[in-house]
Amino acid sequence: MSESGILYLDRSEMLHVIDPDCLQHYDQISPLMKIVIAVINAGYNGICIDEKRLANGRYFQAINTNSRTPEGRIINDLGPVSDKDLPTPRVVLEQIREEYRRSGGHS
Repeated sequence: MSESGILYLDRSEMLHVIDPDCLQHYDQISPLMKIVIAVINAGYNGICIDEKRLANGRYFQAINTNSRTPEGRIINDLGPVSDKDLPTPRVVLEQIREEYRRSGGHS
C-alpha cells in the first residue's frame, strides 16, 4: 500500500479514494483511452478525461461519462472489458452513430 492516496471527486460528485500503487500504468496510451480520445475528437460530449500529475511523476487519468448519452453508455460497457477484447475506435464510433440514429438524436 502506498504512503499517499488520491481523493478524486468525479463529475457526478462521487468521491473516489484510490491507492496510486493499485492503478494500472501504461507507458503508451491504453486501448480504452485510444477509444475515448477518438470519441472526444469526433465531437461527442458525453465523455471527458480528467488528468492530474502524481507525486511519483506518473499521471492519474479518470474517464468521466454521461450515461444518458450513447457514447457514455457504450464507454461504460467497455470499461470492464479486457484490453485485448476491445473493439477498434472506428467500430465504437459506428456504434455511437447507430445508437443516435435509432434514438432520433443527433450525432
